[in-house]
Amino acid sequence: MLRQFLSLFLMLLAGSVYADTLIKIKATDEQRRKYDFVYTLTKKEANRLDMQFEEILNQYRIKTRKDIATRRGYAEEVYGEDNFKYIELGNFYYMIYEDRFNRILYKNVNSTSIDDF
Repeated sequence: MLRQFLSLFLMLLAGSVYADTLIKIKATDEQRRKYDFVYTLTKKEANRLDMQFEEILNQYRIKTRKDIATRRGYAEEVYGEDNFKYIELGNFYYMIYEDRFNRILYKNVNSTSIDDF
């Protein structure tokens, strides 16, 4: 009896593991160079997506610009914390999805699959 209860408990525990919420971004800069990024949202951000969607998306837009600035050589040590202001995004496409189930939550592209994006 104890063994059955323990196995049932472990199965329920394994099924209730929190799925990571990811944002997959495809962006181009002003020189039309293409960049792909995948970030993991914090649990707090994932829980507040419905209420603070634009605010959270803008944070990742800035993070993308910072990562592009670093890749292009605008080092934060030389250009300061505002090094991302040297980068202007041409296109910014995103798809927010749950990693465990591949369930798409938000997107601004016509793709219906995470792999096609």
